[in-house]
Amino acid sequence: MPPHSTDPVRPDPQEHHVGLVHLDIFSTLDGIAQAPGQPDEDTDGGFPFGGWQAPLGDGVQGREILAGMQGMDALLL
Repeated sequence: MPPHSTDPVRPDPQEHHVGLVHLDIFSTLDGIAQAPGQPDEDTDGGFPFGGWQAPLGDGVQGREILAGMQGMDALLL
């Protein structure tokens, strides 16, 4: 990054830089990212814990998700 840049996260758009990629990982502490919404959502490999996230949702979770999305220029799913 050039020494005159004041914001390392958002460089001067007039300069040509490679874009930054920020990851927002959606998983449990033990690494589960499968079937968060509904019990029958994804049973691949005999996964028996479908819908694990739904009962855990609250206002804090929603605010954190929205805060993470506010600075996005693009979303790759």
